Amino acid sequence: MFVEVIVDIKNSNLNKSYYYRVPDEYNHIKNYIGYRVEVPFGRRSIQGYIVNQKENIDFDDNKCKAINKIKDSYPVLSEELVLLSEHLSDELFCTQIQVIEAMLPTILKNKYKEYYRLLEVDEINSEYKKYFNKEKIVDKRKLDKILDQEEIMNMISKSIIKLVNLSQDQLKEDREIFYQLKIGTIIEKMTPKQKLLVDYLKEHIEIKKKEVKEILGIGMSVVRKLIEADIIKEVVKENKIFLDESYYRNSTQLNKEQKFVFDTVKKSLQINKYQDYLLHGITGSGKTEIYIKLVKECIDQGKEAIVLIPEIILTSQVENKFRRVFGDNIAVLNSKLNKKEKYIEWKKIKNSKVKICLGTRSSIFAPFENLGLIIIDEEHESTYKQQDTPRYDAKDITKKRAVYNKATVVYASATPSIDLYYEFLKKKQGRLLKLVKRHNSTLPDIDVVTLDNKEDIISQKLMQAIRETIDRGEQVLLFINKRGYTNFIRCFTCGHVYNCENCDISLNYHKKNHALRCHFCGYKKRISDINKCCDNPELISGMYGIQKIEEYLKEKLVGVKIIRMDSDTTTNKGAYKSLLQDFRDKKANILLGTQMISKGLDFPNITLVGILSVDNIVSFTTFKSNEKIFQLLVQTAGRAGRSEKKGKVIIQSNINSNIIEYAINNDYKKFYDYEIRRRELINYPPFCNISFITIKGTDENKTNQAAISIYNFLHRYYDRKRILGPSKSILYKINNEYKYNIAVKFTESEYNKLHKALKYIYTYFIDVYNKDKISLTIDNSAHDYI
Repeated sequence: MFVEVIVDIKNSNLNKSYYYRVPDEYNHIKNYIGYRVEVPFGRRSIQGYIVNQKENIDFDDNKCKAINKIKDSYPVLSEELVLLSEHLSDELFCTQIQVIEAMLPTILKNKYKEYYRLLEVDEINSEYKKYFNKEKIVDKRKLDKILDQEEIMNMISKSIIKLVNLSQDQLKEDREIFYQLKIGTIIEKMTPKQKLLVDYLKEHIEIKKKEVKEILGIGMSVVRKLIEADIIKEVVKENKIFLDESYYRNSTQLNKEQKFVFDTVKKSLQINKYQDYLLHGITGSGKTEIYIKLVKECIDQGKEAIVLIPEIILTSQVENKFRRVFGDNIAVLNSKLNKKEKYIEWKKIKNSKVKICLGTRSSIFAPFENLGLIIIDEEHESTYKQQDTPRYDAKDITKKRAVYNKATVVYASATPSIDLYYEFLKKKQGRLLKLVKRHNSTLPDIDVVTLDNKEDIISQKLMQAIRETIDRGEQVLLFINKRGYTNFIRCFTCGHVYNCENCDISLNYHKKNHALRCHFCGYKKRISDINKCCDNPELISGMYGIQKIEEYLKEKLVGVKIIRMDSDTTTNKGAYKSLLQDFRDKKANILLGTQMISKGLDFPNITLVGILSVDNIVSFTTFKSNEKIFQLLVQTAGRAGRSEKKGKVIIQSNINSNIIEYAINNDYKKFYDYEIRRRELINYPPFCNISFITIKGTDENKTNQAAISIYNFLHRYYDRKRILGPSKSILYKINNEYKYNIAVKFTESEYNKLHKALKYIYTYFIDVYNKDKISLTIDNSAHDYI
């Protein structure tokens, strides 16, 4: 038997499968597809994944090397995911191994470590032999500490040793050591401690290694003596997970609107056919209760469900609701889990121990093999799009997996993305479902105020509302779209703005450590260390950031407790979960945060929401800026008054915008009608698709020339009127790299022709420009073209 293997090398020139022979010891396996293997490749052994198998090959099989070993007792990839990885490699302009590794837990990937290998045993001084193990290798770092570099280089030059990279499997199976009495053992004289252990085993049959000292107070030397005397034996067991899949507790009754939505989607679940729905439900309309009922229906049919959420911060809130209903029949996947935790959750799914997967973007690759339902909560969120290679969109993967599994898809949002709403309104009207009433409350009142006195930072009206809310024992949510203390520092005397040395943007002031920091490349410099810009420098601040707002509130509201949530305060594992729980437990009066608090959070005691800064988003030059500001305002406002208590929202803005007006009135229809007409006039999505090419390099002139060359190549094969650029990115210089953009508009019917040209750019131009340290990315589903 022969197998095709995708090897763990991310070079686009090696993006193909390689044939290997399967040794006879693995003949008991009938289907090899999806197994993780170790294979010889050139002069080293590397990890790979089997993607196909054949009885015979059409070349001399003597030239075909054998795989070294199959690394697991089960395939880590299903045939569906293998096919999907091949398709996505072509569609996303990346290697297949990059897609495969995005599908799997990090712990299944291999690390490669440097070793010295012993080549000529006879010629090496006998005193050196002791450093090499039975495989004739030694850790490079270990030998470098023992011998000086001259000795090592001399041994390499004489071909006595050589430097090799060997794969290091990160996966250590979750196993535990037990001790048991050996059957038929004749026990003669024993020490008191030995007798204590033997008597325990007679009564309890076995004991865990880690419990020997905890329970009996016995050291390992006693255990070793009993093993040597053939009285007890060591038994290794793999830890098994036993979960109650039948658990279901839910007394919640759906209202008339919710029941109509549930009954409509339920019919689709029952016919075993791909179908998708868009649920447009206002904030607080009870969408999660519908999800729970649909997941239960899916499980009752013997199928599995994936529920995607956009942000880690929402995971615990949704998880708690689902666990109250489904118990432990859930695996939770998100990036805050460590490698082992993520693997344990993934293995629950792989071993069919759970029927539900709840998580962020990458959870769409959950290894279910009988998917019946996929729900995408807050489908409009940009976090469903992966920004690094492979640049997949979880919504695109959802459709592909649902078609393969004949599953039902539910997209849901209070502020649906323009593209998706257009698709359902024009082509799938019967599957556009709506919830127009709040489940247990009414929508909050919304006011817009201007800051006449900029020294205030927060308007008098909002400050008064904050005081009144806290006096009533209720809570406040304040949103600010800016990290740090201020977004730039300028000299009042000469006008100089302090910019990052690596990027074409201003530095942000962080008061805690009195430093200027770049939020893009991480550059940092203390205020005391910066060079004077003139003879009489007087530094003043730009737009205030979240740290300044926190300081201002503490000064004006003495004794008021504030929880601040931004990427600076939620760095540590579990920090966001702990902060939210403290706020839920009313250990603080105000939750102050950046965009992470603007969506999905459900706190019944929040009755006032203050939105402190939206002007910078309104003025941001991207074609989606209108959509972003509408979604942000509606979603953030939706955090207020989610119980019987009436809510209030105050927005601070000095810009007159019809988008803000639509958001105040929660009028999605008017916003959609306005925005879709604008998109049609400028011929932007959904009236076309856009392929976005980014060219980055450290040499400004060479990067510009590369962008021009790619443009010239494209317009020979494609209508130049539909090619935009090359143009400098809005964020032109980041971390000493210059960035140019080219956007190519296309329709579905034109894509095959364009794809060939893009594929050539991906395979040819990347090699051409690699020597000049110029990188290219191609993205057919970019969310922002900046």
